[in-house]
Amino acid sequence: MALVAGRHALAEGAETQQMSTIIEYIEFITQNSALEYAGQDLPHVTVLSEHELQLLFRSSEAEVSATGDGRSPALVAAFYDRSANQIFLADVSTVAGPGLFHELVHFLQAINDKDDMFASHRACLEAEAYELQAVWQTEQGVDLASKPEYGFLMTLYGACNDADFSWINSAYTHAHN
Repeated sequence: MALVAGRHALAEGAETQQMSTIIEYIEFITQNSALEYAGQDLPHVTVLSEHELQLLFRSSEAEVSATGDGRSPALVAAFYDRSANQIFLADVSTVAGPGLFHELVHFLQAINDKDDMFASHRACLEAEAYELQAVWQTEQGVDLASKPEYGFLMTLYGACNDADFSWINSAYTHAHN
């Protein structure tokens, strides 16, 4: 019985740590962007094996389409499901890391209705998420080897074409000049 109680306490401790991390990341994001958080339900975080995540993320139609076009289906380490308000992380990602941070940007974009505003400019949403992730990684010294490259961000911004860029935070540009 003591072993079961001990496991339960460890699980609760991990959930409390995860919640603290989520709140810390949301505070950073809202302080470094125009995204706001007003106490909405936080997303549930689910960690899956890398294989399970790929199966969940990719529909069979997307996989067939990519293969038919000679492309390999994209692999993901994490994604945010707006309809379920759930973040899925591959077990190779750490819960306190860039994958969770990046997906929390998407959560905040969704609750700020940016998903709707940029429906035809999905690259803009990714650009903002990667830019904030890069700023956070720079400030925290976290996994700098996987930090998004400035050229990659500019490519995403370029794909936005005529989108409204008023939400872009210049912190990333200043950090790299």
